[in-house]
Amino acid sequence: RVEIDWSRHVWSCSPQVAASFNKLKSWVALSDSMAEKYATLPTPIDFGKAKSAVRDKSLVDSLEAFYKSNQAPAETHEWAPEEQELTAKKIAYLQELDAMHQELLPVLEAELAFQKNNRTTSDTT
Repeated sequence: RVEIDWSRHVWSCSPQVAASFNKLKSWVALSDSMAEKYATLPTPIDFGKAKSAVRDKSLVDSLEAFYKSNQAPAETHEWAPEEQELTAKKIAYLQELDAMHQELLPVLEAELAFQKNNRTTSDTT
């Protein structure tokens, strides 16, 4: 399992990237909560309790017979290869953008410091 550092500056470098990764962050949180929810097997249905609470016992009997006769296959989901490829391209783009920002940040900080130290006014021009 990969841990993501959500506090990195790259996630907020542009509004489009920030919106995309806020969506991704909420999806990750939702998938984590769903994984925890469905990690254990469901509890068996107590048809005896239902029979004591319902007037029509034959209805509960028919539902119980249907439940016991029906064995639904497990539901599996796979990540489509097209989506994997698209996501890989987006991640590569963001990594390039992050690398560019890492190179550009010291240059911009130096330029900002230079401009602060060499401010011009009407007296100095």
